[in-house]
Amino acid sequence: MSRTFGKRGYRPCGYWGELVRFGLSGVDRKDATGPWNSFPKRITDASVSRGCGPLRGILTVRCVFLFAASLLLTSAAWGGHTLTAQEQKVLQNWLTHHSEYRISTDEDCDCADDIKQMKAGSGEVWKPVPDYHPYVVTGDFNGDGVEDFAVVLVDRTKQQKNFALIVFNGPFKAATLSPAFMESGMDLQNTGLFYGPPRPKPYRLLLGRFESDSGALLNPHGRGYQWDESERE
Repeated sequence: MSRTFGKRGYRPCGYWGELVRFGLSGVDRKDATGPWNSFPKRITDASVSRGCGPLRGILTVRCVFLFAASLLLTSAAWGGHTLTAQEQKVLQNWLTHHSEYRISTDEDCDCADDIKQMKAGSGEVWKPVPDYHPYVVTGDFNGDGVEDFAVVLVDRTKQQKNFALIVFNGPFKAATLSPAFMESGMDLQNTGLFYGPPRPKPYRLLLGRFESDSGALLNPHGRGYQWDESERE
């Protein structure tokens, strides 16, 4: 099945010191963003001083633990655009047995300006995505609490409609896994993969053309996925 998308317009000391160094001294938790929200009290210079006293070691360990936990939760919730070592191993193992495909690159997208814009962000809604790559995305696509990943491949044997979308479901305990979804014969230049905010929950894997108000959602279906026909062009 082939698919073509439309072209419509679309540390002082300790951890408290680190917060001060990043300009968060004297701000309320509700005013901070991201992992800083895990700290349950007002951050002040006085609290930094107390953190350097006899309890410094305890406070430092506790703060580091909270920070690490919040980062893990944030990562699991939003996903990203860089594969882990184990995810790369899974993908490379599959490619070894399917030599007609190669991993697509940013250059294949022919969308350098759009990638730059995604990394920089736009306004209050579209936050910067520093690791953005149009043909790689990770996230909990099927809502089971485990990270999955999707990549776009290029079919070396074709000149036109030579892109393919492949999705692997976690957990990735073994290097050999079969994809949960794959579709080839696609035209995906100037198109990217997206997951997470600012789109509404439940988050779904979105494949859409840049500068367009259209795209296609991939919904969980059994152990695999299917296109959302209501969003399909």
